[in-house]
Amino acid sequence: MSSGPDNAPVENPRHAPVAGLAAAGPAALSRVPKPEKPLRLAYLGDPNSPHTRRWMRFFLERGHDIHLLVPARDEIAVAQDAGVQIHRFEAWPRLPVRGLAALWTARSLRRVIGSIRPDILHAHYVTRYALAAWLSGFHPYVVTVWGSDVQAAVRTSTRRRIEARLALHAADLVTGGS
Repeated sequence: MSSGPDNAPVENPRHAPVAGLAAAGPAALSRVPKPEKPLRLAYLGDPNSPHTRRWMRFFLERGHDIHLLVPARDEIAVAQDAGVQIHRFEAWPRLPVRGLAALWTARSLRRVIGSIRPDILHAHYVTRYALAAWLSGFHPYVVTVWGSDVQAAVRTSTRRRIEARLALHAADLVTGGS
């Protein structure tokens, strides 16, 4: 294990350019040299959110391989940039036994991630996508919080607070967008 900028631990030296993401978001990476080989990045986030789309566009424009993981029931109402590959997974189905939905989601997401084999998994928003990233068991994963999502997770319920804590503490990197 090596360390990247800001002494952040990095499993693979190839990931070092993204290990020092600053809270400023993608714009902070303009100073980071382009890696020799493009990264395969998988995003977990709302496909209709300008935040998620902005991050994907930034890396897409720099030649990286971009994959967006979207729950099967979620609508994609906004056109995605050409080059963004969309993958669907079964998330949070209504099942008769409590806790099975998380296991179902984890299994479905692991299959999709296994088929993509990304270098990095990047989840946007704590309340739903960071938890899914944690459940997937994939590393390295990055979580970008957007302010209100953290506050909502803390205020909603004890269960949501615990889920947010688990997802954030297990993340290899946490960034803040607002």
